[in-house]
Amino acid sequence: MGTVKCELDKIVIKGNKFFNSRTGDQFFFKGVDYQPRNGELKEEYDPLADINACRRDIEELRLMGVNSIRVYRTDSSKNHDECMKEFEKAGIYVLLDLPNPHYSINRVNPYFDTEMAQNFINKINAFANFNNVIAFLVGNEVTNDSTNTPASAFVKIAAKTVKSHLKRINRNIHVGYADNDDETIREYMINYFNCGDDPEARIDFYGVNTYRWCGKDTTFKSSGFEQMVLPFKDYSIPVILTEFGCNKFRPRDFHEVKSILGSDLNEILSGGFVYEYTQEDNDYGLVELDPNTQEIIKHIDSKYLAEAYKFEPKTNYKLDKYNPKLSPAQCPEPDEIWKVKNVKQTIPDDSFCKCAMDSLKCRIAPGVKLSNTVNESLGKNIDFLCSKIGCEEISHDTKKGIYGPYSFCSPLERASIVLNKNYLKNKESKEACRNNEFSLKIIESPKYSFEKCSPISTPTFDSKPEEPTSSTQTNIKKISKNQKWNKKLFIIKIKKI
Repeated sequence: MGTVKCELDKIVIKGNKFFNSRTGDQFFFKGVDYQPRNGELKEEYDPLADINACRRDIEELRLMGVNSIRVYRTDSSKNHDECMKEFEKAGIYVLLDLPNPHYSINRVNPYFDTEMAQNFINKINAFANFNNVIAFLVGNEVTNDSTNTPASAFVKIAAKTVKSHLKRINRNIHVGYADNDDETIREYMINYFNCGDDPEARIDFYGVNTYRWCGKDTTFKSSGFEQMVLPFKDYSIPVILTEFGCNKFRPRDFHEVKSILGSDLNEILSGGFVYEYTQEDNDYGLVELDPNTQEIIKHIDSKYLAEAYKFEPKTNYKLDKYNPKLSPAQCPEPDEIWKVKNVKQTIPDDSFCKCAMDSLKCRIAPGVKLSNTVNESLGKNIDFLCSKIGCEEISHDTKKGIYGPYSFCSPLERASIVLNKNYLKNKESKEACRNNEFSLKIIESPKYSFEKCSPISTPTFDSKPEEPTSSTQTNIKKISKNQKWNKKLFIIKIKKI
């Protein structure tokens, strides 16, 4: 059993390694992906807001030798003080995914707008003051094959948005991305997320979800791990396995841990996270929860992992003496597979979008709520108008590196900008600002001139992180949770709750 700690040491990045800032020792993740459903069928369940579940699981995680967990889904509106403090006392760091099922970059029709940015920032604010939050992930397998590479452009915009916000609130929390280890696109992505002359747009570490190593007779070479890490030779940022642990052969003995933490890979990898803590439909559980009592039923896999995590990496690197000469990667050029040109991006600017809305003469009326009827009608109207008058102001072409100035505004704001453009082209005819299925509003004297609205250098979001308390809920601005883009540029898919 590990020593109980009061406050965890800060983990910093230097070159392509993680280090303990106090001891100067190199840090390796001995992690587990932690998303117990706790008998809940709802996707909204937040394991870090359930203190009874946290206390139940912490002791088991410590027995496995775990020093870190990755949590995929959390709710920024809930209080996490008790769980986070208990994990810290147990010596466990927390890696958090920022996206959730309602706000994540759609790989087929990607965008990253002010509403998604606000949701990411809400989560940062809810967790930024906990000492054991080690990092945030801005995306998980967003681009997962050669058909959806444009989505990576928006992941990079998300990374810049998040890093800019962390800098503004003076929080040194690392920002990364997790890929799916796809052979066709992986080298493009490895280079893209670590390229360019804008340090805020480059991620701080790279994560790989990989299940190459399968079975007790597998070796470093036969598993494909040797080939997998070749693109990371001389990589300038750390690399971790954000998911690993093939389940084709049971029980899982986690023989790969010795390779990951040992001399085979510890020059390149900084450890990783075993998938996953509880038994779910996909059959990767280290433990199982009794459906009636929610008590832990141990799987033999958990004992094998505990034995594997006893292995201690041996490296000679110390923070004060490690001075690597590493450079960011070269950006991949757009081609038939990689349809992203690296350009210096602006980040979503809520004030800019609000100013634009206050300059329109025809817009969707305030208070209009999205419904299936409104959504379908709005989508048809906007698609028709775009075919007639063009929508370059709110469109993008990632292969050319072109992004309309309003392409990062919210869905209804983008639609309003197109409706206003059509209204002006029709010489402000009232018929051009009318719809039978959703309300439009004519503004005779807009508050601002459209030409005076321009992006500002520091976008205004609800940006103050909450101080951890034991009794208060995080005060977070609420925004709609049911907006998703459809295949059409402006159709918003209504998620059925």
